[in-house]
Amino acid sequence: MEFKVLALGRKSVTRRVSDALADSNVSITVQSNYSDAIRLLQKERFDLSLVDSHLDNLQSTCDRITWQCRVPVVVIVNGKETDWSILKTMDIDGFIPVEAGNAEILAYFNSIARRQSRGSSSAS
Repeated sequence: MEFKVLALGRKSVTRRVSDALADSNVSITVQSNYSDAIRLLQKERFDLSLVDSHLDNLQSTCDRITWQCRVPVVVIVNGKETDWSILKTMDIDGFIPVEAGNAEILAYFNSIARRQSRGSSSAS
């Protein structure tokens, strides 16, 4: 199964994730512009959105993606520079450390895909 992901954030962070997933079944689209990312999420179907924890207005960005675009949101974090008290209050689907390798990222994506498929089958 191909997994379609939109990564929003600084190029150094999104490139790192994109490089880690280069030889996987994940199709990743990278955006650094918030408005372009929202338009793309509303236009195309994505399985997941990855959001850089260093974005301005992180909470409102994640809320908008979750509630307007109806796409699961995972925040890419750097553990040393992360304000966990703020992140724990956000309505997101989880966190992935920026240092995560291919296997860890893929395992997390598959977990979210399973949760989403269970959620959609129980809603029908």
